[in-house]
Amino acid sequence: MGVIEQPARIARPEPIIAPDLCDGCGLCVKACPTGALALAGSLAVVTHPAACNYSGYCERICPRQALTRPFQIVVAPNIDRRIE
Repeated sequence: MGVIEQPARIARPEPIIAPDLCDGCGLCVKACPTGALALAGSLAVVTHPAACNYSGYCERICPRQALTRPFQIVVAPNIDRRIE
């Protein structure tokens, strides 16, 4: 049986905040369990993208739907799993 190579680590996407929709209410910042978001002036921003755990609380609580979380689909190679 051959060695299965692991795919290279791919940078995880981060939440996107639409500045034209964000009104700076701060609900997303308060809802974020990891502190990945902050207010900068009158807008929410992703200040710590590596801290984001993709829980989705920020997206669900935003009354203006200014946040979106892009998803990345990774296709695993076809692996023959027959028992020999």
